[in-house]
Amino acid sequence: MKIEINATKRDVKGTGASRRLRHAGSVPG
Repeated sequence: MKIEINATKRDVKGTGASRRLRHAGSVPG
């Protein structure tokens, strides 16, 4: 679960944001 916490913190940077958007289905592909 350590990776999850890191991803959430990185989400603010932008790298995680892109991943989060893709997971949500906002970005096709």
